[in-house]
Amino acid sequence: MPRTNRKSTGIAALTKTLNKYPSLSEAYFLRATLAMTTASKDYKAIGDDIEMALKHRSPSEILSPSISALYGTKAKIDFGHGDFATVLEDLDTAVNADPSNPNEALNTGTTKPEDSSNPTLMNLADYNSLVLKFPNDYRRICIGAFSTASFHYLMKRTMHWQLPTTKKP
Repeated sequence: MPRTNRKSTGIAALTKTLNKYPSLSEAYFLRATLAMTTASKDYKAIGDDIEMALKHRSPSEILSPSISALYGTKAKIDFGHGDFATVLEDLDTAVNADPSNPNEALNTGTTKPEDSSNPTLMNLADYNSLVLKFPNDYRRICIGAFSTASFHYLMKRTMHWQLPTTKKP
């Protein structure tokens, strides 16, 4: 079965599941991230899925996506939609939701910053364009740090880097 058909089948299955169980946050999140990997980008529908995942999210559910992951994904969706000011708000919310886990907040995982092959992740070009669009926004310093550091340097530094456990003043 071609990859596109598998994605469509997966989205259809998640839609069927959500019709039966409309409060499954993780199903909305999965459908949104799967839809982001398809050729047709319906950013409104994808964004609506993230909003529903946020609405129905239950921290007590083990499979429930984190606030950081949801807002990190929302940032990429808003970026694709061209809503760049909201991207900064999303990233700020993602980082402040769990400052001790920047990989979760910024969806960096083990993906190299310059790798743009995963459409669900912010990448170096995305961060660079935000820095250029918002030169006077204090958050650009954080974004710029991620976008200008080499992957290896960033990985070495973050292995010993302790983020503050308190939120911004």
